[in-house]
Amino acid sequence: MSDRLVDLSHTIFDGMVTYPGLPAPTIGTHLGREEAEKIYAPGITFQIGQIDICSNTGTYIDVPFHRFADGHDLTELALARVADVGHRLVEH
Repeated sequence: MSDRLVDLSHTIFDGMVTYPGLPAPTIGTHLGREEAEKIYAPGITFQIGQIDICSNTGTYIDVPFHRFADGHDLTELALARVADVGHRLVEH
C-alpha cells in the first residue's frame, strides 16, 4: 500500500485549446500597477490577475451540482472520497 498522491496539475495558458468546442482560457490583468497607483496613491502598486476559464478545463471531478441544481458542489466533497480511489477499489 502506498500513501503517495500524484499531482495531476498542468500549466494552462491564454488561448489554450482544452477540449474541442469549449472556449479557450483567457489570462490577463484585472488591475495593473499603473491603474492601482492612480486609484490608491503614488507608490502604492500591485497587480491583480484575471483568468476566465471554462470549469470543465483540465482534470476535474464532476460533483452532483454539475448535473442536479440542488446537488452539492466541490466545497462539500471530502478529499478522502476521491483521493486514492483506484487503490481502494483494487483492495476491496
